[in-house]
Amino acid sequence: AGICGIRFTPPLDQLAGNPYYEWIEQGLVLYAALAARLPRAKLIETFPTAAWTIWHGHRGDRPRGAWPQGAFDALGLEGAPARRLSQDDRDAAAAALTARQYEEGRTTAYGKLIVPAGPLP
Repeated sequence: AGICGIRFTPPLDQLAGNPYYEWIEQGLVLYAALAARLPRAKLIETFPTAAWTIWHGHRGDRPRGAWPQGAFDALGLEGAPARRLSQDDRDAAAAALTARQYEEGRTTAYGKLIVPAGPLP
């Protein structure tokens, strides 16, 4: 996809035994647990970097952490923490906001990967 350097989830046989992919394996465990517990829920896979790029523009030469933090701050979300967020916090926020846009019918699918179709309102 031409949004940013999207890396799709590798095939399962490439995940096993590679410590780098542990976060993906844990995500798949969570996905399976949610699907079992909430069988009627719509579960989607998001890509936070693509979301921040769509909402805030390409990172360019901005530092990796400062760029999504600036994007998050620019949203002006009521009740958002005043502190600097961790990368995991920012990614969770992007996933939640993408899910909201998904429910509003304002996303694009790249296979199973869901990204925002445009800016937040």
